[in-house]
Amino acid sequence: MTDAAARGVILHPDGKARCPWPGLDPFYVAYHDTDWGVPETDDRALFEKLVLDGFQAGLSWITILRKRENFRKAFDGFDAQTMVRYSPEKLAALMQDAGIVRNRAKIMGVVPSARVFLDIQEKEGFANYLWKFVDGRPVQNNLVSRADVQAETKVSQAISKDLKARGFTFCGPTIVYAFLQACGLVNDHLVGCYTCRGGGAWPQGRDAEALTWRRNLPRPGRGSACSRAAASICSIPRPSTWRSRISPMASPASPAGTARPRGHIRFPWRSTACWWKPSPGTACSTCRREPRLSCCCMMRRNT
Repeated sequence: MTDAAARGVILHPDGKARCPWPGLDPFYVAYHDTDWGVPETDDRALFEKLVLDGFQAGLSWITILRKRENFRKAFDGFDAQTMVRYSPEKLAALMQDAGIVRNRAKIMGVVPSARVFLDIQEKEGFANYLWKFVDGRPVQNNLVSRADVQAETKVSQAISKDLKARGFTFCGPTIVYAFLQACGLVNDHLVGCYTCRGGGAWPQGRDAEALTWRRNLPRPGRGSACSRAAASICSIPRPSTWRSRISPMASPASPAGTARPRGHIRFPWRSTACWWKPSPGTACSTCRREPRLSCCCMMRRNT
């Protein structure tokens, strides 16, 4: 048995070991290297992938992948604003489109799903909604073999239950878990795969400490603070979530009228809630607006 086989991966002609599921199909291998498992933070792209995973139910993913461009053309680039206004005539035309999966229930379901997407996007952002289920960072499962891959988890069950309650269609826990894998909310590349730690299309620092799940926001440095809102990332969490490694930096200064814990600031860690609150009348250093209960921007140190 080769070393690659012992690690549950396949050694390809280019000398790189990869997960076994794409086989040697160049099209599937390219998807594995550059798309699958790469953390996605764009609302529209996440919506597209979730809808496509719904269409995949009962079929192989490679079937959907080869039809993805056809799906994009048929569904207007997965523009939810357009999809919620689909007329019966448009839906009937989709049923005649041989380039997509012509399943009536799945096609009819895109309209309520788009409506749910827009509602979540307006309230908190679809990416924010999804990433909060994993505390803003990919879950590292460190899988050794394909047999270790789960069909669903408590996280996928929670997301599925919430989406179904809102009216999203074809979003069972198994479908949602496949979606989480594809969009990088969980890292299910095998540990022997070259993409598992920094290969493929992952940005530098794929091992999650340096990964920012909101690409369209500046990454807070050590010593910065935020008020935990839909679009912020906290790098100074509640004391209960501090990690043991001590950083050499000193405690950041407190804004006027606010209380900050003293002593060493430990290694920054994203948390589900921020303990720092701006005092009444304190303007946000980013948006210059007076926050109420919390501010949508990060309060940055020395600004």
